[in-house]
Amino acid sequence: MLTDKRIFLGFAILVLVIILIGMYNDANILTNTVSPEKFVEIKNTKIVGFKDKRKTWEVKIKYAWAGTDRNQYNVEKVYEGKVYNDEGRIVLDKVKGDKAQVHTESEDFDAQGNISAYIYLYQKKKRPRVVYVTGGEIHYDSDAKMTFVNKNVSALESDNYLTAGNARIDNDNSTIYLKEKPVFNKRKEITTIRSEDMIVNWDENRVIASTNVTMVRAKQRKPNPKYDPREIKLRKEVTTMKCDYMDYLDKKGDSQAECMGNIVVSQPGKKIKGQRGSYSEKNDTIFLIGQTQLETDKLTWMLKSSTEKRITGKE
Repeated sequence: MLTDKRIFLGFAILVLVIILIGMYNDANILTNTVSPEKFVEIKNTKIVGFKDKRKTWEVKIKYAWAGTDRNQYNVEKVYEGKVYNDEGRIVLDKVKGDKAQVHTESEDFDAQGNISAYIYLYQKKKRPRVVYVTGGEIHYDSDAKMTFVNKNVSALESDNYLTAGNARIDNDNSTIYLKEKPVFNKRKEITTIRSEDMIVNWDENRVIASTNVTMVRAKQRKPNPKYDPREIKLRKEVTTMKCDYMDYLDKKGDSQAECMGNIVVSQPGKKIKGQRGSYSEKNDTIFLIGQTQLETDKLTWMLKSSTEKRITGKE
């Protein structure tokens, strides 16, 4: 009888050990299936980067994790970020994005997905200009002191609006280099410039466009009634200028442009061609020289109404 009890007790202990071993093995499997590369996970906090005891950037995040390198974070949902240059001046402010890769000992900054940010452009003798930028990706390179924005870029500053496929922004020299169908719009699209390459220097209020340049001057809805009736008709038409190169000075008093190479100025029913030209927004005039020629469907737009009436008829 005693032997039977011992046998039963031994069997019970053996079963218990097997169950415990099974539970232990199940726990290991569960642990191994939960992102083993994530050694650190944090939520709803702020991460700050430093270089040589100087703050380089800071981000408020929803969630982030780090692997074996505890200084390298993969961030999901950046609510607000700031980036500083090596002089401690802010270059990016209120950065938002879906994702970011940051290193707490790096001066560089990367973020992706529905990006928006305020970029500070430092001018020589003026206050920095602040440009609101959106896009798909943003990267600040501390060595080059430049900000790179890619994928459906838009930039808004005062009444100037820029779009392009990608932008390279020189924060210290207040200059933006645009590629992939860049477009410059001024004052609610009164003046629009398109090209393949474009440089915008905010310090000089200058736009330099090259290769397949097109400038569109919107029609004036209410020209000055004191103008000659022929002038009023011309101002009520959309004017398009195409050329190889354009240097446009964006001034409040009188914006001007210098153009070169295969210039074609057109309105409905008429074209003027030349090799060099200038444009004045204030006077709404275009002056062309060099192999100039005029093509027009009719000449009545050049005549006074009284003259047109006198020559109307079969003769």
